[in-house]
Amino acid sequence: MMAVPRVSIQSHDFDLTQEVETLRAGDGGVGAVTVFIGTVREHGGSSPVSAMELEHYPGMTERAIESMIDEAHSRFDIRAVRVIHRIGRLLPQDQIVLVAASSAHRGAAFRACEFLMDYLKTQAPFWKKETTPAGACWVDARVADDAALARWGIAARNAADAGTGPGESASPPTPDADALRNALGRFATGVTIVTCRAADGRPIGLTVSSFNALSLTPPLVLWSLRDVSPQMADFMAASGFAVNVLTSDQQALSQRFAGRDEDRFDAGAWTTGAHGAPVLVACAAVFECATASQQDAGDHRLFIGHVLACRWTDQLPLLYHAGQYRQLGLLSP
Repeated sequence: MMAVPRVSIQSHDFDLTQEVETLRAGDGGVGAVTVFIGTVREHGGSSPVSAMELEHYPGMTERAIESMIDEAHSRFDIRAVRVIHRIGRLLPQDQIVLVAASSAHRGAAFRACEFLMDYLKTQAPFWKKETTPAGACWVDARVADDAALARWGIAARNAADAGTGPGESASPPTPDADALRNALGRFATGVTIVTCRAADGRPIGLTVSSFNALSLTPPLVLWSLRDVSPQMADFMAASGFAVNVLTSDQQALSQRFAGRDEDRFDAGAWTTGAHGAPVLVACAAVFECATASQQDAGDHRLFIGHVLACRWTDQLPLLYHAGQYRQLGLLSP
């Protein structure tokens, strides 16, 4: 008989009775089974929800949950765990998630189930889109902060694991800021202008070289913004943004958006994209995104976007390397 996996990510529904019977089958030491089932709510905040869509990172999601199941076994005297998370399109009252834990006594099963739900709710890499009367909107299915896990000592314990030994310093040495900047400058990057709409409708934009691809399935990109940026509040409040990849003849536009000009959108040909953010008409590529999550990281804030639309041209991109603008060239064979 084939063993039942501890983790299943699936589009089809699950049967509670069958899952519990499988979890406890053949184990005479089971005295308690605790089960949590999550369902699609009919309201997302104050708006009615007509449908929900969930996506995940194949492979990565399963490994992340397996790791937390191992953690639950190390913390609680449990015998078995089963986690099912559905993906795809779901309707109100549909089952989304099942977490079941068995133990000899109820206390351990209760605590393990609650521990795993705190993880799934805050840390598991899922992405969720809700459809309401106002339209479809991606919401934070992967919350950046781990406040819900703090009560289990996750952050404190992980920090303690990196403890120091005899003769070791409390923290590793770090390079001088100028040295780090110079070293990072040797990594050539493309140049983009990232844009959004302020709450009052004003176009917001700035030059960014920290843009990166993150995932194809689901389609995700990321970029970062320094904490002291005057545009931070606008990007944090915006539901989405556009990444405009500049061409090799748009150096002046890059410099304009890197400065403090308030009339920066007076240069270049701009239009409003299909999803609301300003879009540069003549550029190498455009990615229109819904903000999937935000996260503080050092002196910057990371913005992860779910790509809703993209397009490109054959124009050569503008590059930046060692503090200078560059052009793309081919190496001879």
